[in-house]
Amino acid sequence: GVYENGGDFVSKSAFYLNQNDINSEVYVPNNFEAFSVFFGGKSVREITPKTKYIIYNLDIDRRTYDEKYCKEIIKTFGSLEKEVVAICKINNDK
Repeated sequence: GVYENGGDFVSKSAFYLNQNDINSEVYVPNNFEAFSVFFGGKSVREITPKTKYIIYNLDIDRRTYDEKYCKEIIKTFGSLEKEVVAICKINNDK
């Protein structure tokens, strides 16, 4: 299914940020390795005051993006069936 290619879509989000904002700090709650190996900036496992983006990755048990910290979805990646990865600009006020 569409979720099985999640690692590929996560790596595409890393390539996108490499081209558009490589100096940013990015929080990656799921598929950290699939993102961080391709991202040239700083990948983190917890939100800090410097965190600029979150990489949301849908899966069988995560069917919606958690919008708690999401100020704006910048770009999504996926198949024709479903977008499964989103780059979200963080709302660091929470």
